Amino acid sequence: MTRFITIAATAAALALPNISVAQSRPVTFGVSGGASIPTTNLSNSVDLGYSLAGHLYLHPAPMGQLYLRGDVSYDRWNGKNSSNSHISSLGVVGNILVPFAPDMTVARPYFLAGAGLYRLDASVTAVGSTVTLSSNSNNFGIQVGGGFEFKLSELSTFLEAKYVNVRNNGNNSGYVPITFGVRF
Repeated sequence: MTRFITIAATAAALALPNISVAQSRPVTFGVSGGASIPTTNLSNSVDLGYSLAGHLYLHPAPMGQLYLRGDVSYDRWNGKNSSNSHISSLGVVGNILVPFAPDMTVARPYFLAGAGLYRLDASVTAVGSTVTLSSNSNNFGIQVGGGFEFKLSELSTFLEAKYVNVRNNGNNSGYVPITFGVRF
């Protein structure tokens, strides 16, 4: 058992410098999750939901402090009147991320704005039956928000809130994901 702990500690110690180097590389990755609060027309039919996302950060040297960030996100809300209905959103978005402090700052605020494609799915399953009614559509959407990135030892974490507005058949479906994530 002691030998296993020694090997695991050595492997962890060797991996930590690689995590810190990831902060200065032009390409890094992240994951996040949290609550998704429906707004606008969406809040009339669904309750508080959840949000999960993966992030790809690009930091080309000529862009200075600016980052490009690609997001793939999944948000889901259950219906207010039925546990057998839900609405979900799958988004692919390109963002510009603008930090308001140098890269080595312990707590660094940032602003982000982006646009992309969202697939909205709505599903209702009849009670006592196997019949499922569903509809889906691909729509253009935008997002704007901000957050704080925290450098904790060798990790970078972030807390973020953004407003997402998806244009859906002439209506706006809006929601606010509030998420916590890790960047590596």
